[in-house]
Amino acid sequence: MNDQFMYESIRNANSDDNSPNDEMDKLEQHIPLWLEYCRATESIVRDYLQRCGVRIRRFPNAQNGHLFMLEVLQEDPQIAFQEFRMYHPLFVNFTHILRDEFGLSSRPNMDIYEQVGMFLCILAHGKGYRQMRNMFGHSMDTIHHYFGVVLCAVVGRGARIIRPKPNYNEIPPGHRPCRNKHPHFQVSAVYTM
Repeated sequence: MNDQFMYESIRNANSDDNSPNDEMDKLEQHIPLWLEYCRATESIVRDYLQRCGVRIRRFPNAQNGHLFMLEVLQEDPQIAFQEFRMYHPLFVNFTHILRDEFGLSSRPNMDIYEQVGMFLCILAHGKGYRQMRNMFGHSMDTIHHYFGVVLCAVVGRGARIIRPKPNYNEIPPGHRPCRNKHPHFQVSAVYTM
């Protein structure tokens, strides 16, 4: 439909002319090819932009969280310890445990290292969501969401590690009260309420 409009407008513009149509015929031959090139270029650019998922940065002064994590974890072990209170191998191991055993997973806008890094920065330094927004470049809602996700995984890990021994309620024989030797330690009816 647009091609037909283009042809008609070009013909109408030159129909008033009584000049030879040789130049016009040459142009008309190249118009379909030129339009095909335009369509191909448009589809390529559209596909590229959809695939890349160009992210508009809401906080232009903030650094990218992924780049921040790469910088911290690859430069100097002391920087990782200062930021997360964990050395690099321990941080990676902790992240992999949370991923493998407790279902922590990367998302399109944030990987697991970034999630755990934000969580540890908040815990290690008492930083707020606003400071994390400036460090990692995500909105406070996103930081709040992923803090909760990592917190649930860490609580699951804590429940697996911190638990009483199987014989926790058993009293060793030397510490058991003997009713014959210690009659004053019997519980009276007044204190059972």
